[in-house]
Formats: sequence, structure tokens, C-alpha cells
Amino acid sequence: MKKKTFLLTTLVGLVLLGACNEETLQPRSPAPDTPTTPVSDANFTLKVNVSIQVGEYNYSDLPASVKISAWDAQNHLYEQTATLQAGTSLVSLPKKYERIKLSLDKWGIHDERTLTQAEALNATVVTLGKTKEIQKLSQENIYTIANNQETLETQRTYTYYPNGKLKYIDLNQANKGVLQYMGRHLYQWNGGLLAKVFYFDENQSPIGMTELNYDDAGRVKAISEKRYGQQTLATISYTTESNREKVSIHYTFDNNVTMDYTFYRVGTNIVEEYAQGATGTSETGKYNFDSHINPYAVIGVYSLFLTNLSKNNMIAAERGYQGNIPTSVPYQYDYQYNEQGYPTQLLTKFKGYSSNQHLFTQRKELIYE
Repeated sequence: MKKKTFLLTTLVGLVLLGACNEETLQPRSPAPDTPTTPVSDANFTLKVNVSIQVGEYNYSDLPASVKISAWDAQNHLYEQTATLQAGTSLVSLPKKYERIKLSLDKWGIHDERTLTQAEALNATVVTLGKTKEIQKLSQENIYTIANNQETLETQRTYTYYPNGKLKYIDLNQANKGVLQYMGRHLYQWNGGLLAKVFYFDENQSPIGMTELNYDDAGRVKAISEKRYGQQTLATISYTTESNREKVSIHYTFDNNVTMDYTFYRVGTNIVEEYAQGATGTSETGKYNFDSHINPYAVIGVYSLFLTNLSKNNMIAAERGYQGNIPTSVPYQYDYQYNEQGYPTQLLTKFKGYSSNQHLFTQRKELIYE
């Protein structure tokens, strides 16, 4: 980068790591009396983070590009784009700049903050971001890729009530490339909480229902699910362990077989889980996530095992099994995202659990309203 006469040094670093990068801000209108290089001990520092609300989920501490504009006493304007890492970042500016504007464009929203130097010094953290509407999932197509051929396996379509809440999911199964209707899941809400899910077969005949009960904090405390005459009961408790939310679920199945399932959440993401069956089988998992929006979480897609609670999308998994070994397990996740922060495609690669050899790839296509 060519040196200009006037420089504004921007230091952006993740607070938790103490790391920093120096950026050079180029002047739009030079000021003849400005020194070539600002003195480092004449800087002031402010903390900046990005937080966007999507439905009931808050996406805080997001990585983002932020445009920084600064004006000195002579009203000369200097601009630069800084890359903020995930978390709260430090922005250090020379004290000669009396007014600063931070501008954010991310996930279809625009936000900006203009502060005097005194306001910046008094601010604990400058937060950029707004509330944005949910971009609702309308269709999901799942394909299997094997032997250089892609085959459509399933399709789901999503329909919503006028208030935006999920109304029903229609299920379709592909047979030799032709989709066949398999049934519907109809959602019933009580305020903002999912109360019941009704299940229908391909002839629209009822085949079951799920009912959910909540504690005073609005968390699911009990589930009763019955399909095709088979009932499953679940009781759920919440505690805190090692600064993580611990969720413990006890399942009783129709044949009186039980299972205990425990998972840990950081924020809302399920980062670790453990399931123990009464017959001695067990499964463990540890997971990492991206910083984008999980489309199933924000629209409230139901799962008996509460697997759709994570606000972000899983990008890595480490799993272990005892007693009941699966033939194939996923080992790689590759996403494509739209400008609104949602995944539009997920490629999941599967391998043999024992052989460790690649078997096939699953492609999930996500289409939004």
C-alpha cells in the first residue's frame, strides 16, 4: 500500500486474545498541518461489537467489516474499513480525531453510530446492529451424491400462519426421481411457545400428536409424543455446570425402555452431548459452530431431542459410540450462505465408522421466501 501524507492508525484486536492488527486510514482531504504519523501514546481506544436480533435469538459478538470515518478539528475526513473478529474488539484512534462514525452493513441491515471523542471515551462498549425479520425457510431438498450421480431423496415444504409462525411442514419422499407425498406436521402455538404438533399420513389421516409443557422461564419441561400408537414421554431439567447450561432429559419409550440424554449449551449452541440407554448403549458428541443463522432454530422446528435449539450451524463434530455402532457417520460440513446470513446449501460427507473410508455425500438445498 502506498504511503500517504496523513495516516490514521486503526488497531482492531480481539479483546479476549489481546491480538491486534494495524490498519492505515487514507485521508479523503489532506490537512497540511497534520503530522505524518500519529504518536501511539496520543491514542484513545473504544470497544466495539456487533449484535443482531433475529426472532428470539440474539447473534452477538459477530465478526464483521465496519467502516470507520473520523474528522479532526479542521473537519478533514479520513476513512477505512476495519475487520472485526468475533467477540468484542478494540479500535484505537489518534486523539486528534474529534468525531468518529462507525457504520455496519451485515445480513441486510445497516446501522451506524456517530460519537464525539468524549462520548467514545465514556462508552463501555459501542454496539452496532439491529433487529431483523426472520427470512423464513420455504423448501428443503436433500440429495445423495454417490458414484458421480446425484439423486433426490426427500423434500420438505414449510408454510406459515399470517403472524409468521410455522404452520405446517409437508413431507415428500422421492421414488425413482418422482416425489410422493408422505404426510404433514401441523403446528399449534400458544403465544410464542409451541404447544402441540399434530401428525398426518399421506392420506391426511391423523397418526399422532406431540404436546409440550413449559416451566416459568419458558423452557420445555415435559414432552408427550404419540405416533402410530407408540408413546414417548420426556422430562427435562436445567442446571448450570462449569459456566455452561446443562440440560438433562429422561425418556421413557412405549416398551418401558428408558434413555438418559444430557447436553451442554454455550449461549444457545449444543456443544457437547451424552446419551445412555438402559441396555448399555451410549453415544457422545462434541460440536463446533459457525456464526451464521440456523434456519430451523429461528422458525421453531420441533425435535423430540431438542436438536434444533442451537442458533448457529454445526461445522465440526467428534462422535463416539458404544454398543450400537452406526455404519456411516458424517465427517465434513461445507456451507454456502446468502447475504441475509442463512445457509443455502450444505454438503455433508459421510464415511464408514469402522473403515474410515468415504462413502457418499449428502447435499441439502435450502430455499427461502
